Amino acid sequence: MSGINYLDILTGMGSILSAANITGAAYDLSKNMSTRVQLITQVNPELIAGQASQYPMITYKIDGNSIDISETGHGSAANAKRKTEISIGIMGLVWNDNYSSSETDPADIETHYLMENIEQVLRNDTTLGGKVLWSYPTRIDFYQFLEEESHFRVGLMEYKAVKFY
Repeated sequence: MSGINYLDILTGMGSILSAANITGAAYDLSKNMSTRVQLITQVNPELIAGQASQYPMITYKIDGNSIDISETGHGSAANAKRKTEISIGIMGLVWNDNYSSSETDPADIETHYLMENIEQVLRNDTTLGGKVLWSYPTRIDFYQFLEEESHFRVGLMEYKAVKFY
């Protein structure tokens, strides 16, 4: 019986995002943005150093997973097939200080584009390269990062992936 290969799932997601970060991709990860995504990584967001040349960037990590054996067939629970729902946190980070008016914030706009683009790219391959049965976003939140005057914005997507093992 095989287990859950978390690294395989993250690698599948990274491959999909990286392949979409080129002009001419089926859905361009950097669509409508003033700067192309500079970095796609699996680094825990708490460990990211703030270097302006790395933004916009995307990072993602597994936050946890639930395990359900209620849908399994007969036999011992130790050998039963399990269903897991893996929670993946996807963070889009944007730095943009190019204010052209006092009525709009380009950092907010860029963050909205980035998170929309991530969702659209992942909708094109809901199996994450065949690593899971299906996957889907459940929520997107937007934050200002650091201080009030900061030009950092963060979009945080809660993403679920379902797998039987």
